[in-house]
Amino acid sequence: MVSGISVRLKRLIAALFFLLTVSQSNSQVHLGIKFIGPTIHLKKSPHPHLYQRRLDRNGFLVLNVGIIVSFEVFLYKDMVSLKMVQGVLSDCAEHLAGFSHIGLRGTLAGKNHSISIGNGPTVFYRKDWRSLPGYVDEGIFKRKRGWQYVFFWHAGEVEYNSHINGNFTLSTTIIPGPPEFVALASGVRY
Repeated sequence: MVSGISVRLKRLIAALFFLLTVSQSNSQVHLGIKFIGPTIHLKKSPHPHLYQRRLDRNGFLVLNVGIIVSFEVFLYKDMVSLKMVQGVLSDCAEHLAGFSHIGLRGTLAGKNHSISIGNGPTVFYRKDWRSLPGYVDEGIFKRKRGWQYVFFWHAGEVEYNSHINGNFTLSTTIIPGPPEFVALASGVRY
């Protein structure tokens, strides 16, 4: 199964990079950096005791710490873009985790504000929690060489941008991961 996904993912990435090369030579490009903040768990967890930075007893609200870098190129005017995202974070149990995403986005832009909605394949991975006391495997993740991972064909974000000055905007992202979580990240975009 993993090899089948990796072959399909490689083909998808190759096709998306082809789209990048055939897009207009004067395409608008955005680079972004955001800091991961609060995460809301949408259902009761069997192991909130593992959540080191939980803000409530049941672990519904957790402060995750991490960074997201992104590269976005517009394929059609300022309305359709391709965005590649890499995130690295300390997860709820303070283990190293990350995610990789590539997807298409639609944007509605005004003079000083824009809202974008994106969707595409994403892989989330973290150091294996199996050795943590009281960890209950919910069957969400697959395992490989000390890591847990899950692949989603459809995952995305909702992003709001507000122009600061020059080429910089303040950027806030809501990352929906139903039925598990919703995460928030904020930063700047150039």
